[in-house]
Amino acid sequence: MKGAAWGAALLVSALAILPFLPTLGGQFLNWDDGINFVTNPGFRGLGWAQLRWMATTTLLGHWVPLTWLSLGVNYALGGLNPWGYHLGNLLLHAANAALFYVVARRLLSAAWGPATPEPALVGGAVFAALIFAVHPLRVESVAWITERRDLLSGFFFLLAVWAYLRAVWDAPASRPGWRALSLAAFAAALLSKASTLMLPAVLLLLDVYPLGRRARGLRALVSEKVAYVALAALAAISALMALRSGWAMTSYVDVGLPGRLALMTYSFTFYPWSWLWPVGLSPMYELPVAVHPLTWRFLVPLAAFPAITVVLIALRRHWPAGLAAWVYSALMVLPVSGAAHAGFQMAADRYSYLSGLGFALLAGGALVLLQRAAGSGRLRRGLAAALMATAVLVVVVLGAGTWRQSRVWQDSETLWRWRWAWTPSARSATTTWARLSPSARRRARSQWPRPKRTSDAPSRCGQRGTSPTTTWAGRSRCRAAWTSRVPPFGSSSIVVRTSARHPPRSGVSICGRVVSARRFHCCVGAST
Repeated sequence: MKGAAWGAALLVSALAILPFLPTLGGQFLNWDDGINFVTNPGFRGLGWAQLRWMATTTLLGHWVPLTWLSLGVNYALGGLNPWGYHLGNLLLHAANAALFYVVARRLLSAAWGPATPEPALVGGAVFAALIFAVHPLRVESVAWITERRDLLSGFFFLLAVWAYLRAVWDAPASRPGWRALSLAAFAAALLSKASTLMLPAVLLLLDVYPLGRRARGLRALVSEKVAYVALAALAAISALMALRSGWAMTSYVDVGLPGRLALMTYSFTFYPWSWLWPVGLSPMYELPVAVHPLTWRFLVPLAAFPAITVVLIALRRHWPAGLAAWVYSALMVLPVSGAAHAGFQMAADRYSYLSGLGFALLAGGALVLLQRAAGSGRLRRGLAAALMATAVLVVVVLGAGTWRQSRVWQDSETLWRWRWAWTPSARSATTTWARLSPSARRRARSQWPRPKRTSDAPSRCGQRGTSPTTTWAGRSRCRAAWTSRVPPFGSSSIVVRTSARHPPRSGVSICGRVVSARRFHCCVGAST
């Protein structure tokens, strides 16, 4: 790599760190961090007992031994000081930004051809890498210590892509050394987080565009990916086994095929839209109690996704990059869409860590086009300078939004109060109310209007008024339920989903009568 390219990569890494500096003052959050780190002795150290635990645990439904190994190194170096874990996340993200710059430069070169001036390629790759690195959607993955797996798997995923590009670049036959490195990096990515299993399909997509390797024939291109597919299949099996042992998967009986399709198209459109308009980001986009495909929330994505796909297919000869970025996004989101669902989230910012790379490349390609047009005289210098300044402004605005979002993740109270502020319609969620400290709840009660209820109005559980005392009905059943919605301030009823493996979260007492095998109407007692 030339000296200028190395300098650009270092510049991208440095700029990628700046918006996330507030995360270095962050704490462990009461959202999985407590289970994963604060009360978990399994990862603390690098002894044989810890290494055995890392290699076998499926804590919270994830088998991520390499991620646990990195966290064990963190503990060996600094104990349970959260600063060290945040620093590790930040350095990994900076490395990912530099690595994506290298990948982006090669892909832009393949898309625009060898005649493209080097400064234009470098500028486009820097812009693409910065759009990826400083985007507010990155905050959840970087600021949340639990999501080390996003960053580590992202690093190995990008390394696998880069090594593959080196293996097939301007060569009649692929170079075995680079291909072996790509396979090893892919295996490491899967051991860090299984959601990277779509890499074989991504490499096939890159073969079509922008590498233009279709002349080799589809059979030859697919046969090159057999080893990748084998690794992906093993990862998928292990991920499903871990998920079933550590968490309850959403049953197809509960959601149904139309609901699954609605969740999938919602995911396919949610992340591109959030990439374009990263406003109102939340740590939890709650899955509704019932998924009705004909409601506006799901009906619009159901119509928009196929419509956009058809338009991009029609424009593929004039704008193949648009279709490639769209297909890439859908491929990377597929493992975390409604096809296989667990938990009570409908989407999550962390799922966009790799899925938005294609859109960042589109932005980089637009900058290359701008520089080519300015260099050939087809665009006035004044207008070109204004557009370049606009590109810089976009990076600055995104970085400012990331700085602001990073401060939200400083501690648990700040995080969940932020969620309440942006998603008042979901203010009944247990995952918000039960996680606030008592003082935060008192402040929240003073800010939200209470429901209008008379003191002698009977509640669903036989209580009067808004008494916090809980009356238990179906006690054993309620103990085997985890809540997806809890109305605060004495509301009358909630709906919960059941799982024999997961009792109610600590501090939330519920009572209920059985409505069906999977649903209850309940009321809430005092949450402490």
